[in-house]
Amino acid sequence: DNAPEGVYGDVEIYQIEGTDKPATKAKLKSLYGVKDVKTTTPPILVNAGVNFVIIIGKDRAAQN
Repeated sequence: DNAPEGVYGDVEIYQIEGTDKPATKAKLKSLYGVKDVKTTTPPILVNAGVNFVIIIGKDRAAQN
């Protein structure tokens, strides 16, 4: 799904409350070059079993 319209950074990663996956968190930070993972509620509803939400805020292909 697409995130609702808004102002987002290049990449924003949200860790869903109750998720304890430090290795996955570290890998996502490294993969996307993100300094901090947000623990606030993401701007979209998530289904049960979702651990992270990744929002690509800008067209990364256009930057390459």
